[in-house]
Amino acid sequence: MYVVNWKDLHWKENDLYFKDEKVTSVVPDTKHPKMYRVRCPDGTLTDMVNLTRAKDAARILALQFLDPRRAIAVRPSDRW
Repeated sequence: MYVVNWKDLHWKENDLYFKDEKVTSVVPDTKHPKMYRVRCPDGTLTDMVNLTRAKDAARILALQFLDPRRAIAVRPSDRW
């Protein structure tokens, strides 16, 4: 079994790829300049953050999508 590693991912502009498959994208926010959102593999958008944080989040989301065992279960009470 192959375990996906962050080193297996590569950027082409604002799109993050695993091999030749685009997994996530970083897109500019429509209302706020210099703010970005991550387009998740299911098409939804995240909250807006700066470009550095958006690219970091995109990488984490891509790894969770490609290897669901990486997904962290968080109980609602742990968030606050």
